[in-house]
Amino acid sequence: MTIRDELGKKEHASSVERASPGSRDDGGTSFSILVSHGGREFLVTEPMASIFVGHARDAVVRGESQLVTLAHATGVELLLVTPCTPLSVTHIGTQPARVVWASPNAPAAGDDAEKRSDRVAPPASDLRQRVLAAAYPLILQHGVKDLGWDNIEAASGVSREYVEQEFGSRDEVVRQCLDIREREWTLGKVQAGARARGKTPEERLLAIFDVFDEWFHRDDYEACTFINVLVEMGKTHPLGRSSIEHLQTIRGIIATLAREANFRNPEEFALSWHVLMKGSIINATEGDAEAALRAKDMGRDLIERFRHRGEASGSAERESHGTHVVAPSEPSARTHDIDPRWAF
Repeated sequence: MTIRDELGKKEHASSVERASPGSRDDGGTSFSILVSHGGREFLVTEPMASIFVGHARDAVVRGESQLVTLAHATGVELLLVTPCTPLSVTHIGTQPARVVWASPNAPAAGDDAEKRSDRVAPPASDLRQRVLAAAYPLILQHGVKDLGWDNIEAASGVSREYVEQEFGSRDEVVRQCLDIREREWTLGKVQAGARARGKTPEERLLAIFDVFDEWFHRDDYEACTFINVLVEMGKTHPLGRSSIEHLQTIRGIIATLAREANFRNPEEFALSWHVLMKGSIINATEGDAEAALRAKDMGRDLIERFRHRGEASGSAERESHGTHVVAPSEPSARTHDIDPRWAF
């Protein structure tokens, strides 16, 4: 590359940094789209806006969360889009400004949208969100021990000084990311997905493994973050204890479904069901593509074991008042001779 080429690149970058709404850089690129994300604003090109809207709409419609890359006038951002994120995309190159797409809870576009200049420095709450949005995928993909201030600063674009001042410690960043994981995965994907797929409590319990089956077949399958952090940090570490609390939330969801199904000993059932869930996650990590379906089959046996026998006993008693007595059936080895807390 010649010195002239290098200078040309710098001039082009400088023009992008100075971009104002609807303006063009030296290469003819028009930044005519304003993306508002959780209180922050970005000027982008129409092609970039089209790509971003496609991914964002998909996340909102599916009720999932997705990290979406956004190249804008002053750099590149990795934005966390969730069904709850206030998000709007407005074409400010038209008169009047036209909303291209907005999430259901996005605030109405203001009359002065076309008058907005380059985005101003975001408030502290948005910087905090940017840090968490950057650290979250790093933890999912690489774990905790390799996560440092430098990684967070490089991924978020937020200074190390601010991150340390705002969060106090790296572990606090991780802890808050675990909270996000519970909201987005435990509640937003597993619980919501199971309830959407099943009509009865038993169907919803089994549907958990349908959700898992889709998850296991994703190219970005990352296993269970709570298990990963617990194994990595140990049960006595604050992050290990936090992971245990999040795992207890999962068992609480299972116990609630067990009570709705009128199972015997819902807490004991939840412990056993959680073994199936965690075991299938480990198997899938090893490469077992059918792990969720295997666990689902075993789940049917476990449901049979914990189902109340009151109705069956009542039927036998009614038969005893007739012409013959129906003796209670012998317990099946398949459904009764197994400790409910079997482990892998």
